[in-house]
Amino acid sequence: MKEQVKRREDPRIAELESQVQQLQEQYLRAHADYQNLESRLEKQVADRSAAAIEALARDILAVIDDIDQAEKFVQDAGLALIKAKFLKVLEESHIHELDVFGKPFDPMTSECLEMVSGEKDIVTAVFQKGYRLGERIIRPAKVQVGSGVQQQVQEEQKV
Repeated sequence: MKEQVKRREDPRIAELESQVQQLQEQYLRAHADYQNLESRLEKQVADRSAAAIEALARDILAVIDDIDQAEKFVQDAGLALIKAKFLKVLEESHIHELDVFGKPFDPMTSECLEMVSGEKDIVTAVFQKGYRLGERIIRPAKVQVGSGVQQQVQEEQKV
């Protein structure tokens, strides 16, 4: 028992215990900093990868738009096959078409190019399809939206 009391009274032991405590705190801080750095780097890599996929997708979407325009004038099985292959590449890259037709207009996913008489704030036509990568919008859909004017006129005529 006297030995324990003697050890605690020794200033060198107290100093060494203090140093151990400081080193443990420094280690924990350094370890936390390293984990934060590692997670930041993972996020940066994921963001860069998504940006690269997004850039490639925009180029592919431009080609798909051209094929869509060509299909309006020429029915060609070859064009349809090429388009299907491009769409498959997009699907495998987790890029999906936005389903907006007949749904309420959402300015986060669609760009309204025209308002027409029809059901208020409902997408009545899609001029250009929109696409998303996960929750990120690569290209908003270009749409036509109902203004609700026709409904108001019909309701007024009923009264």
